[in-house]
This record gives sequence, structure tokens and C-alpha cells, in this order.
Amino acid sequence: QQQQQQQHAYEYTKRILGQPIKCTLDDGRELAGRFICIDRLKNIILTNVVEKRLIQVSDYCYKSASSSSTTTTTTAPSFQNNDDNTKDDNKTMVVKRELAQALIPGARLVRVEIESTIHEETLGKVL
Repeated sequence: QQQQQQQHAYEYTKRILGQPIKCTLDDGRELAGRFICIDRLKNIILTNVVEKRLIQVSDYCYKSASSSSTTTTTTAPSFQNNDDNTKDDNKTMVVKRELAQALIPGARLVRVEIESTIHEETLGKVL
């Protein structure tokens, strides 16, 4: 029984290689990209990655590209106000960055998601 479950998991994992997935980390970051590798410690490698994270506006220190030659360019943040009657300190914003590849430590993973259509197609091929 256990060997059959392991074989099923192995076949399923092989079929979703190259498919888009979204990973949520324990610090709240979300990384979406194409799944290309996993190891026995559940470390995952994604390619063509978009990382999103929420940060407090008060914690964000924006540097323009002209102020330093080593400044990394990120997508302009979008602001979210948690409550219209709150002060600026409670505003959060989404910061996105694009990465060619990312290694996600398995110990930091909270959730891994795949589109339901891809899941259904893959599950049908495995069973």
C-alpha cells in the first residue's frame, strides 16, 4: 500500500514538472513560477518567478535609480489601505520582483498551489 502511494506521488510529481505553481512561505511571501525541481527535503526550484510580499509603508525606504548605481529596480509598489479611517502607519503595499530562478527551502514552505485544471488533467493521467 505504502509503496503504491509513493509510486503515485512520484508519477504525479513527474507530470507537473514545468507547470506553473504558487508557493507561500512562512514569512508571508508568495512566489509563482514554473516548477522545475524538488528534492527529498522538499526544497523546490522555480523558474520565471514573480515574488510578492506585503510590507508596511512606514517600513519601506524607496531609493531612486539615480541615487545609487547598485540600486535594484523593482516594480512600483501598489498601496492597500486596511481601513479608510486609519493612519498612514497601517497602510501596506505589495512589492513585486521578478527572478530568473528561485530555490525555496522546504522548511519555509507553508503551502504549494497548482491550478485545478492542471491538477485534474495530471491526476487523470496518473490514475
